[in-house]
Amino acid sequence: MKKFVSLLLAAAMLFGMLNVTGSFETEENGRETVTAKSDVSEEGEYILVYRDPYDYVGEAQNGMRLYAAQQADGTHKAGMSDAAKLMYDYVTPFFDTSNIAPVDITAEIDGSKTVLTLNAITVPCDVTEFGLDPKDTSAISAALRECLLVNQLDRPDLHWLSYELQSMRAVNGRVNSLLFFTTLSDGRDTGYYENITKEKAETNAALVDEWKKGIIAQAKKYPDSYSMQKYINETLCNTITYGVDDISESYCVVGAAKGKAVCEGYSKAFCLLLRELGITCAMVTGTSQNQPHAWNGVLMEDGNWYQTDVTWNDSTGIHMRYFLSGEEFMLQNHSYDAYEANLGIDFSNTAYVYAAPTESTTVTTEFTTETTTETTTE
Repeated sequence: MKKFVSLLLAAAMLFGMLNVTGSFETEENGRETVTAKSDVSEEGEYILVYRDPYDYVGEAQNGMRLYAAQQADGTHKAGMSDAAKLMYDYVTPFFDTSNIAPVDITAEIDGSKTVLTLNAITVPCDVTEFGLDPKDTSAISAALRECLLVNQLDRPDLHWLSYELQSMRAVNGRVNSLLFFTTLSDGRDTGYYENITKEKAETNAALVDEWKKGIIAQAKKYPDSYSMQKYINETLCNTITYGVDDISESYCVVGAAKGKAVCEGYSKAFCLLLRELGITCAMVTGTSQNQPHAWNGVLMEDGNWYQTDVTWNDSTGIHMRYFLSGEEFMLQNHSYDAYEANLGIDFSNTAYVYAAPTESTTVTTEFTTETTTETTTE
């Protein structure tokens, strides 16, 4: 029973719907086991699990609509459909680790009945309040996918929430609740995958909170946005090693806090920290050196957007190489996703021109002691 999703099961859940089986009580933990279904045509209580929401954004009109909404503050909510916005506003207050609970799901994979224990937040709802038909799982799924994608792009603080799996629960052919799963955890050593428990989500959240507070406290000692960003960029470069230890961590801020992350982890960490300081920052995705990549856009005081790639700053060893750079320079070896080429952000072609503070400022960090003395002239 405590066997979790194997590689085969994980692939089935990520890339397709689960097949129909019978439901039964599990004697080991006494929880009700919900049956996995492929549609809502039958009576009874069951659950539907769908695949990666990027299939949804892969449809051109959906991708361009979501990405084109970054204009004002770097977030994507403005580009959501009306139904998705209503759903997002309703479900967001439930996104707290205290609401995570195990859900037993009966599924049939290659003819074999299996009970999956997955950790999720269940949100009871009346989807008619979102303007949706409770029997129209296709429309509900589309709105749910938008919610997951916007979480992925805009909420680096929800590092414990999966954007890969989406699910809904139905009774007698009518959807009555939505399920939001925790992130999948790596199980290469054991041959199994699992999604993280409430306890692990809470532990990681506490760890990230302490890590964030320490960096923010130091950053606030600097006198301006540029210097704060420079400190954060340097700190991330000095404390993170590129790589993967656990897929539930290295692609988000948990990996950054623990010191092992890939580009998505670096960029989410940079975004989270800047937003904590009141600096407008966005996630940017695309490719670099023919590999999928993520970096950041930052809105500076001059009203222009610039780009920072902490991953490449770390990897090249030149920590200021891709720091508040202009688009012309960045596009020499970065390219946007096809959808982001139409995004609302208008990046400056030139690098940010640093306006030095007028007073001498000395700030001691655990990595460097910097003294800046500049005098501006009228």
